[in-house]
Amino acid sequence: MSRPDDCLAPLSLRDEQFRKAVEDSEAGHFQVNADGTFRWVNKAWLRLHGYASPSEIIGRHFSATLLARDVAEVEALLTQVLAGEPVRAGEFARRMLDGRIGYHTFTAHPIVEDGVVTGIEGFIIDKESIHNLEELRRLLFNEIMDGFAMLEPVVDESGQVADLLHLAANPAFARWAARPVDEIKGRSVRELFPETNPDWVLEGAEVLRTGTPARLDVSSPEREQWFEMLLFPISPGRLALMLRDVTERHRVDAVLRESLKLLHATQEIAGLGSYVLDITRDRWTSSGVLDEIFGLDAGFEKSLSNWLQIVHPDFRQTASDHFQNHVLARRGRFDLEYKIVRLSDGQVRWVHGLGELEFDPAGQPIRMIGTIQDISERKQHETEQEWAVAFLRLLNRAGSVDELVRSVIDFLLSITGVESAAIRLREEDRFPYLYSSGLHESLKCPWKSPFQHTFEEPPVLCLCGAVLSSSAENGHAQLRSNGFTAEGSYWSGHFSSAAAAGFHPGAAIQLRPNCPLRAFETLALIPLRFAGRTLGLLQFCDPAPARLDGRLIPLLERMASSLAIAVEQRLAQAALRENEERYRMISENTGDVIWLYDLEGQRFTYVSPSARKFSALPLEASMWRSLAQILSPRSYEVARRKIDRRIAAVEAGDLTAVHAVDELEQMRADGGVVDTEVVTTLLLNPRGRVHKILGVSRDITERKQSEARLMQAQKMESVGRLAGGVAHDFNNQLTVINGYSQLMLATLPAGSPLRSHVEQIYAAGERAASLTKQLLAFSRKQMMNLQALNLNQVVLALQPMLTRLVGEDVEVRVVQFSGSAVVRADLHQMEQVIMNLAVNARDAMPAGGVLLIETSLIEWDEFALIDHPDRRPGRFVRLAVGDTGHGMDEATRTRIFEPFFTTKEVGKGTGLGLSMVQGVVSQCDGIIEVRSRPGAGATFEIYLPAVAAEAPARGEGDSAEAPAGIETVLVVEDQHAVREFAVHVLASCGYSVIDAAGANEALEIARAGRGAIDLLLTDVVMPEMDGVELARRIREIHPDMKWLYMSGYSGAAISERSHLDMRAEFIQKPFSPEQLALKVRAVLGGRA
Repeated sequence: MSRPDDCLAPLSLRDEQFRKAVEDSEAGHFQVNADGTFRWVNKAWLRLHGYASPSEIIGRHFSATLLARDVAEVEALLTQVLAGEPVRAGEFARRMLDGRIGYHTFTAHPIVEDGVVTGIEGFIIDKESIHNLEELRRLLFNEIMDGFAMLEPVVDESGQVADLLHLAANPAFARWAARPVDEIKGRSVRELFPETNPDWVLEGAEVLRTGTPARLDVSSPEREQWFEMLLFPISPGRLALMLRDVTERHRVDAVLRESLKLLHATQEIAGLGSYVLDITRDRWTSSGVLDEIFGLDAGFEKSLSNWLQIVHPDFRQTASDHFQNHVLARRGRFDLEYKIVRLSDGQVRWVHGLGELEFDPAGQPIRMIGTIQDISERKQHETEQEWAVAFLRLLNRAGSVDELVRSVIDFLLSITGVESAAIRLREEDRFPYLYSSGLHESLKCPWKSPFQHTFEEPPVLCLCGAVLSSSAENGHAQLRSNGFTAEGSYWSGHFSSAAAAGFHPGAAIQLRPNCPLRAFETLALIPLRFAGRTLGLLQFCDPAPARLDGRLIPLLERMASSLAIAVEQRLAQAALRENEERYRMISENTGDVIWLYDLEGQRFTYVSPSARKFSALPLEASMWRSLAQILSPRSYEVARRKIDRRIAAVEAGDLTAVHAVDELEQMRADGGVVDTEVVTTLLLNPRGRVHKILGVSRDITERKQSEARLMQAQKMESVGRLAGGVAHDFNNQLTVINGYSQLMLATLPAGSPLRSHVEQIYAAGERAASLTKQLLAFSRKQMMNLQALNLNQVVLALQPMLTRLVGEDVEVRVVQFSGSAVVRADLHQMEQVIMNLAVNARDAMPAGGVLLIETSLIEWDEFALIDHPDRRPGRFVRLAVGDTGHGMDEATRTRIFEPFFTTKEVGKGTGLGLSMVQGVVSQCDGIIEVRSRPGAGATFEIYLPAVAAEAPARGEGDSAEAPAGIETVLVVEDQHAVREFAVHVLASCGYSVIDAAGANEALEIARAGRGAIDLLLTDVVMPEMDGVELARRIREIHPDMKWLYMSGYSGAAISERSHLDMRAEFIQKPFSPEQLALKVRAVLGGRA
């Protein structure tokens, strides 16, 4: 068995831990050189001889410590030791420094270094300490945890050591041997341990022969334990054995070995080798991976100078300077990328070296530990990246297709190193050579087409045709091997062999005679494809084999793809310029704003000229505004949050969020707001990140205003329907209440106590009737008596009443123009409009002020309609009612015409006054506008179409008693109380009255033939049939009959519920007895 070199360390004092133990030992240890001079002594030796310091004895001859009588005997013993034989002498006298004599025992054995005895080491034990030492030995022998045994050799007939006999064993050894101590003593090793591993007997014999201790590991398989065994001589012919349990160390070692194995595998995969450089000895050791990287064999001498010979000449001086000047001189880290030339095959490789220095206690570098990684693949990739960037720059240069192709071929020749290259470009179904460099002319002409028939119909004529007709997506499957790549390219470094072997069974490839004649060995054919269409072919040739690195083929395929795109782009540039010009004309002349916004720079990179209309800014100023400056604060927050969500969704793969339509408010430079509809598209960069927004903005202010007007009209329509229904029911009841109140007032004397009660009932009924009129007015469903009115006369007639109405602290001013102020309107409704506006003005001036009423004549042209969508061209009479009150804010101004909206206290306003005003103005085909600011009063401006007719002069009106009659009147009303009231009034006027509760009953009366019916007074809306249909049927029986309709519904509501002609005779409920009598008399034809 081989011994490890460090097995001598404890006894030759090379082990620091052992040296310290010896230094502190009670025994006097010493070392003597071969010439007999002292080399080293421990503290105990100095004490036994009376010396204070080692310097007093080191270098002196050993005889200085002996009596003269013993010198010769000791010299003989030392000579025996120097010959390699350990000795254990008896008792000797020693001479101490102070002259005293002491006695000790003496043991010595040789010092062996590199196989040569260089001295003697041993120990002395003072005789007086022997007893104490024996006791201590006995105690240690029995109590130490390590196993200990003393052995002596058993010699066979040939004088060779055949076995070892156990002379003694301590309890720890007995436990390891699994036997009592008594069974061990006197028995041999082979007897007790027949299958020792390794063989102790042979090891012990070697120790006895050489006097050199041995250390070995032994196993106990049945107990899965490992022990460290130390064999060393203790006297001539005897040796000692020490055992220590090192199972845990072996387990750790096993784990470490496994880790090292894994590390080695990892380093192999990563191409990472490790090394340790011994700077002091100029030697380095390395891992197998590093040896493989450098291409080293077992005989290579690993020195710094030889390492530099591995370094590529271009990097040799750089590497040397880096190690000497940076690492050694500056104590820096070795970190360098450099080329090497592999010793085994001459390959040039790139490596990355790293190293860290280790220093001795004096701070001098003694060792460098590091790694070297093969980075050739990375460097190749970086080179390819540089080529790819240079190639793309080449493609991006301006120029024609011919110029592009020439520069591309020259560039590809420079990076591939082949002799010739060429390019074919498609012309219909032919692929002639457009440009070549180094290619033999016989290959280019007259073979313009590589196909036997057509491109779409192989068989192909040559290998070029096979590549051109293949497809990377779904082309010829049989061309996927034997030199053909997955992208449909062909490559071979030994073309003659490939052609002789055939390309593939079933592949219709026929080489042209010209190709083999040129005998090129290196061949690559790369198709140019764009959008699934084959545009051409790149061809590389060289007569030498393996001139083109196969690793470049994927790069050349990518370059071919980029070249195809560049060619296609140049061919399409003319059409693109035409399209750009067409789209520029569209963009610059459209009413919509087309824009492009850069998210990174937060600015517009393009805005079409129509943006001036939106922003009221020059086009250049619009370009430099951000979204936050363009949009209103509320719209900006909405847009920002939505864009953020859309960007996140698109970048996560949700393409449904690419497009969106939003309505946003855009701010004008003059402070105005433009409602816009914005269609946006998120644009992605090549990395899949959203970097720009393409948008089209359309001004929808007019549309929004139209929608608002439509919504208001629909709301008014809904409220009007409700109001009409409510008014109908009210009017029926008020007809009875107000009618009978008037009849009672006509009969009650002035002093009657009931008169005031009836007057209150009548007044309440009139107020309720007024409320229903307002409901019908704002819903625009009341019956209007449109006639030519002079607004100047109407205002002047109302001025006294308005003065009393607003009070003494409000001054009423009237300003009228001198011309005609004639309009078509209902007199009573216009008076109500002016009075409502005057009351509102009074309430806005609680501390007094001025009420100004103006009339004027204006004419609107197209410019007057800007920002006023309700206006229309023409001549209008303007009636303005203004005040100097507290005014109103914009939020209030936009809601004042809403039904039931009021800013007055509860109980002081119904919220219907201004709604009624707007309804009346609208029914007169006019418009109303409001100007107001907080603290600056308010002005209501009514514009009514001017008419040329003259308005009749206003008179007081004739008062007359209710006219009487003798005609027969048929009254048809489904409301009993209303019917009884009408019958009572007409009967009191002298008419012959017949009443019916419904249409069917009225028809029966008409058919009964009781006499002629002069007038039909009928409700319009009834359950059985409407009044119009009833009148038609009765006239078939009484053709001379006249008719009068009555209803609590307004005229518009009636037209929705029946076929009533709005020109027919009609009386609106509630009506008074006098109104009913007058209307009936008028329909029948004047006085009876």
